[in-house]
Amino acid sequence: MTARPVRPRQGLTTMMQGLTALVILVCLIAGGPVALYVLAGSPLPTSLPSLQEIVSALSRPDDGTLLLAALKIIGWMAWGSFTTAVLLEVAARLRGRASATRVPGLGAMQRLAAHLITAIAVALGSPAVAFAATPPPTISATALTDPGMAAPPTILGLERAQAEHVVKPGECLWRIAKEVLGDGNAYRKIVNLNLGHTMTDGRVFTDPAEIHPGWKLRMPPDQQPRADRTEPSTSQQHEGHDEAIPPFDQPHRTATPGSTPSSTPSAIVPTAATSTTSPVPSSVVLSPHPDEGASTDLAVEAVDVGLFASGMLAGGIVTRLAMFRHAQRQHRRTGRRIRLPDQPRVQDREQRLRRSATPDSANDLRAAMRVLAGTVRRDALAMPDIVGVHVTSHSLEVLLGSRPERAPEPFRNAPDADGMAWRLDTDGHAEVVELAGLYGHGDPLPGLFTAGRTHTGGYLLVDLERLGLSACYGPADLVDQVLCTAATEAAANPWSGWFDALLVGCDDLEAFNDRVHTCSDIDEALALLELRASELQASLETPARRTTGDVRERRLRNPDADEWRLTILVSRVIPSPAQMRRLAGLSAGKGGIAALVAADEDTARLAPSRIKLSAGAAPQMTLEAVGLTVHPEAMPPEFYADIAALFTTAADLDDVPADAPPYPADRRVFPLTATASSTAAVPAEEADASPVASHSQPSASSAEPECALHVLGPIELKGSLTPLQGKQLELVVALALNPSGLSNIQLATLLGSDPDHPKPQDSLRQLITRTRRALGPASEDSERIVYDSRSKIYRVHAITLDWALFGELIARGAEHGLDGRDDLRAALALVRGRPLDGAYYWWVDTPLLECMRAETVDAAELLAGLELQADHPQWAARAARTGLSADPTAEQLWRWLMRAEHEMGNTAGVHETWHKCLDAINDVSPDGEPHPSTTQVYHELTGRADAPWPSVEFARARH
Repeated sequence: MTARPVRPRQGLTTMMQGLTALVILVCLIAGGPVALYVLAGSPLPTSLPSLQEIVSALSRPDDGTLLLAALKIIGWMAWGSFTTAVLLEVAARLRGRASATRVPGLGAMQRLAAHLITAIAVALGSPAVAFAATPPPTISATALTDPGMAAPPTILGLERAQAEHVVKPGECLWRIAKEVLGDGNAYRKIVNLNLGHTMTDGRVFTDPAEIHPGWKLRMPPDQQPRADRTEPSTSQQHEGHDEAIPPFDQPHRTATPGSTPSSTPSAIVPTAATSTTSPVPSSVVLSPHPDEGASTDLAVEAVDVGLFASGMLAGGIVTRLAMFRHAQRQHRRTGRRIRLPDQPRVQDREQRLRRSATPDSANDLRAAMRVLAGTVRRDALAMPDIVGVHVTSHSLEVLLGSRPERAPEPFRNAPDADGMAWRLDTDGHAEVVELAGLYGHGDPLPGLFTAGRTHTGGYLLVDLERLGLSACYGPADLVDQVLCTAATEAAANPWSGWFDALLVGCDDLEAFNDRVHTCSDIDEALALLELRASELQASLETPARRTTGDVRERRLRNPDADEWRLTILVSRVIPSPAQMRRLAGLSAGKGGIAALVAADEDTARLAPSRIKLSAGAAPQMTLEAVGLTVHPEAMPPEFYADIAALFTTAADLDDVPADAPPYPADRRVFPLTATASSTAAVPAEEADASPVASHSQPSASSAEPECALHVLGPIELKGSLTPLQGKQLELVVALALNPSGLSNIQLATLLGSDPDHPKPQDSLRQLITRTRRALGPASEDSERIVYDSRSKIYRVHAITLDWALFGELIARGAEHGLDGRDDLRAALALVRGRPLDGAYYWWVDTPLLECMRAETVDAAELLAGLELQADHPQWAARAARTGLSADPTAEQLWRWLMRAEHEMGNTAGVHETWHKCLDAINDVSPDGEPHPSTTQVYHELTGRADAPWPSVEFARARH
């Protein structure tokens, strides 16, 4: 593929923009201080005023002197902030980064600096800065039609220097990252640069665990090969790398001459079927590679294992579940817990969802849609005829059914699409979200439906509103699974405020949100759709409307108007021919109504859009209206039942006792340290039944070096002989959080990549040995990881755990009331942020995290009340803020913080706290409202000076 040449006029415009940016930059940096010095003088005072002079100046009427002095200071501070932002941006570009790290308070200055530097770099052709100023290389849906493509397209004629690595026999991706980048776990950077690219032998890179000799892998441009590299062996398998995370900590194949792929990814292929709906132009249809077959294990895994949600759908479910859990915590009383599912299978399902979820991908999609809406409005363009969206790990492509005028910035025409597809690079999640904030709000495509996965590992989403009525037919079981998936996606959608969902045959999903309505049959759904159609018709015919066009056009122009929302019907029940005709008539209007229904081959002919499903080793979905075939996301029946049960429980706002299942029967305060005899000789069953030792500091006679594990915040281990690697630290955390010990089999399961792939015993033994060595001995005759040969379990020894100390301190502090504040302060001093922050261990379950979160909030709430009782509002505020660092949405702590600010006479602080509380709620639940108690406290404290707060005795009683 060759780069599109830069036209002379375009190049001249670019050069002029760059020169203008350079002049502005020089004037601001060099001319700014000169102008300030001439007009306002030096920012440095000639002498410091006395306290009496300051008081006198502030107490008498201002004659303009103070105002001018303030303006001078503000001017110099603005110049200093901008200069700092420029230096940060230049340094970031020289290091090969796309932008500098955002510094609080410099957002506007950094954006201005970034725009100016980018314009200068592109105009002047600086290779280092221009590389960082342009997005990283991506593969689009259109580019995949060219299997011989060896390099990404260039932008504005600037060639990118791309480092490459030729794969040698015996290498794996982790080994390459270790040798070339210095960190084996950095293999993800290589994956991001190569995913979906066609290699030298014609194969497409789709699986990080599968590479072949001779492949040329693109490498991060700012990295250089290490001088101490070792030549790889020609072994066909590696036993597992101790420093790695899944999948390279398990035995895995290496690049071996003559090896064949374990699975051959199929492509999105065009079909010859005709349709009444305009198909996607051939320029954006993906064609298969000649070597690709029709079967793939990827789709089989999606159906059999239930990991269909490895991205978009799982991200939506997890995000929606977080909203439910926030509402539960709003109603949780002190000393109690939110209700969680106690069925082991449902708990396991939630863990699997969290492991496979990529919420950023889902958030990027909706943010990109807001960017699209904002840029189309900004440029006064007509609503484009959008058929669907192709989402990959690098970019988002909007597939168009007709050629528009042009692509609005920051979108650009996809290469070789002849203007029929727009691309937006989404490598940087933060950048996409920031653009969404700049370009507007609203969602022009609320009816996006995840059709399935492409051979690039991306997702194809089609717009159901554009298709109108879509009939899904094929094998009955597969059709039902696809419809269950679509119904769950609609119900769990975190942004469902943009549409109403009518579901037939999905009674279990009504608890998801108030926009979901389950219908007893299709006739009930038809009655609701006809009512909705009449409302839309009346709104469209109203002469006083400022905009014209169909529903999609008006939604784009007026995104806040609820009348232009979409109504979607998803039905697992097959409509009769008469019902199908009525549905076709309702959805054939000017938008606002869409339907996806099950059908047989006969009734499917009555629908304007048909979706054909094919079973087999690799189920396929053919969207006949748009001429594309993908692998569908089919939800197994048991998965559907588990998701419904999960949300039914999450919708229950009644709290439960602290020992209710699945929470532990008791919150045991286990010993912080133990002697060698007590940890190495007591059988597990005896240890569980023995009394728990009271808290005490290690005796001085033990002379054991201190080793402390911190989990109340980012995980940190202090006092080890040498720093621990990833799996080594995980081993210590697992043992520390299970003080009664873990067996060999339990450890192998926990330290595996997931419950189905335990760590091999040989690798486990090596890991334990290396971890012992890194921890160092506890004393002359004991290790910090001990093995009880009688009960055959491992335990940690002489390692202090902050979570254990926290429990003992709050128990003792709560018992002594006002006299226990020192213990409560010491307990909260252990809190450094969210519990287990950054610990992406699959075995960290929800009950453990909720227990940590609840106890931290309860302790902070108790101490805040006691501090106010003792007339120490500043300490009460500190206690509340510490608890909020562990749970930013804990409204009971926001209430105590407002009371503390009020007690200190800081009315502005009360208002600021209130708005920060609203922001925290909005982060987890965009449509969420504060608890009525929070609103009441705010109104009381800002309404009158003597507004009361609950007594401390009341807070202690609740605790």
